Amino acid sequence: MTDKRTVCVKYIDGTIMEHTGITDPWRYITAIKKNVKVDDAWIKDE
Repeated sequence: MTDKRTVCVKYIDGTIMEHTGITDPWRYITAIKKNVKVDDAWIKDE
């Protein structure tokens, strides 16, 4: 059983988007932070 988590992504323009249904949130965060338009990313407390 895999828990699906929500990852919040903050872009450099201040926009925050929630990406839902992420099964491996730390790997997803590591990958998305490589995007130059991403300022920060974290797992949402649910």
